[in-house]
Amino acid sequence: MPIPITDVPTTQLVGLSMVQLDRQGTSPAPSNAKTCIIGQKTSAGSATANTLVQVTSAERAKALFGVGSQLAIMCQTYLRNDPQGNLYAGVLADNGTTKATSTIEVTAAATGGGALKLRLFGYRVSVGVDAGDSAATIGAAIRDAANAIVDLPVVATLSTATVTFTAKNAGVCGNTGRLELNPDEGDVTPAGVAMTITQASGGSTDPALTSLITAMASSDVRWWGVGLTDDTSMDALDAEALDRWSATRALRNHIWSCYVASVSDLTTWSGSRNSPHQTTFGILAPPNPSWEIAAAIAGAEIKRIRAHPATPHTGAKLVNRLGEAMPGPVIASRFSPTENNTLGIAGVATLTVDTYGQLQLGPCVTHYKTDGSAVADTTLRWTNTLAQLLYVIDDLESSTRQYAEGKILVDDASVVEPGTPVVDETLMRAHLVGRYGVLVRQAIADDLTGFIRDLLVQRNVSDANRLDILYPLDVTNQTNVVAVLLRTYLQRPE
Repeated sequence: MPIPITDVPTTQLVGLSMVQLDRQGTSPAPSNAKTCIIGQKTSAGSATANTLVQVTSAERAKALFGVGSQLAIMCQTYLRNDPQGNLYAGVLADNGTTKATSTIEVTAAATGGGALKLRLFGYRVSVGVDAGDSAATIGAAIRDAANAIVDLPVVATLSTATVTFTAKNAGVCGNTGRLELNPDEGDVTPAGVAMTITQASGGSTDPALTSLITAMASSDVRWWGVGLTDDTSMDALDAEALDRWSATRALRNHIWSCYVASVSDLTTWSGSRNSPHQTTFGILAPPNPSWEIAAAIAGAEIKRIRAHPATPHTGAKLVNRLGEAMPGPVIASRFSPTENNTLGIAGVATLTVDTYGQLQLGPCVTHYKTDGSAVADTTLRWTNTLAQLLYVIDDLESSTRQYAEGKILVDDASVVEPGTPVVDETLMRAHLVGRYGVLVRQAIADDLTGFIRDLLVQRNVSDANRLDILYPLDVTNQTNVVAVLLRTYLQRPE
């Protein structure tokens, strides 16, 4: 059989050079996977709840979801950490009417002038104070300085000398993020001024994810950053991710979130979680809301994954929605290395703080701890491993489709006329070995020799039109620990 040129019939008599373009291609295209940030809008946003919308800029996020809303801030923060991200938003309606509140009560007037240094939900505010300013005057200045930052997730009001910060979104999302006095070394309160700070609380009831997940069912959004960590939401996300990873649905994803709690509460919470498709970072008393941190984490990790899926993420710096260093908790609230290790083993990823006070990624682990038989297993512990699996699956699906589509499946080693579009077990095996060699050279996979030895390609015994493949992938690893035995001598022995 001749080369299959279908556009030029054998009866064609004119046209010395007639070129048919083979649109099948020869190699997979680079991935520009979509990211989905899931959070709540406010009534000021024009977007419709339970829909997926594209977000191309911070200004568009504000218009779609409302200035200072959870979802707008998450999208702004994501884009600061991954400016090239292909960003979409999963829109949740504001939930109920119960909003979190926090307060600053100014309890003493100023006897000297200066600048009152505050950090409100992660953002620095400097309030000018003059000698003789009353508590009410100072409170009014704090209120005005807070409301001047229109993107804050709260609205400030004043009653006598007490400033109340009310979350713009209802629900549990308003309970994280802190009010801090003199957050940085060297900050000094003006003489005479005193205040009592009450941290955010009172927000209740998370929105349900069910309708949004249903609306997104056919959407190929690969990376998800989520502002919810309650058990109901986590269970819904686990179920959706497991189904997306099925061979028939093939819309695989990975999910990032952040949970604010103590070590003991985090390990208890993670005890019932075992999905390799979710990565949740644990932290105690961060200045920024947990969901803003989750968006920053997703952006930082996805940016690295896009550059190379096997590159370790530890040490990646996080920035806030303004592009400024995202501050870490005060020293007293930071987890120790031992506590971070405990959390990692429990399936909780961790954050560390550099010498300049900026949050950065620690060990990036998934919830996965045990296999299907409840036996301890580390195969899918690392977020990198899931990223590598996604890369390999994309390559395998794309390259195999391009190689085998439109070809006749024949018995192994069949003798056919040159140019006949056929594939058999040996030819498919050679194709897979060639592609695996590319993955090895890209440092995505290891051990080509072992792959060749263990690869199985065989005709399905029940369906003559099907090839079955056992694909023994050995992924490359990350340099997470370098252990050194240091032996000291006063005089090296002969």
